[in-house]
Amino acid sequence: YDNKERGENKKRNITFLEEDFVPRAASSSSGSNASQKPFRLLFLVHTKAIRDATYTKFAAHFRARGFPNTSFLNVQAANSLSLQSLRKAQFVFCLFQSFERVGDEIAQHVTHVIIDECHHLLAATYREVYRTLVHSSA
Repeated sequence: YDNKERGENKKRNITFLEEDFVPRAASSSSGSNASQKPFRLLFLVHTKAIRDATYTKFAAHFRARGFPNTSFLNVQAANSLSLQSLRKAQFVFCLFQSFERVGDEIAQHVTHVIIDECHHLLAATYREVYRTLVHSSA
């Protein structure tokens, strides 16, 4: 698994998001389907470097397609999570460690989840994150 293959995977992910999630996000923000929970994608990662790089790339990519700055939320340990900023955000980037602290608030509002390095879910603490997400969608 080399850097070229990683780059191709990232391009495929962004293409998938543009073709599938972005139309849902756009219709959600326009209020065209008020009976459904508004689109909100949670991107869970295990390192700050991945969270920050992903946030930067996604935000730049989708801002260029008309999404406002408030559509992106980078959950950081030093920041308290504002429910107002969470409700405005459609793309939320969070560490597993931060999710343990604010997970219930986030889990109630997300419609889609991408877990980077999902094999980490085998660890007990990460399994709790998974359970929180599953129970919030029930």
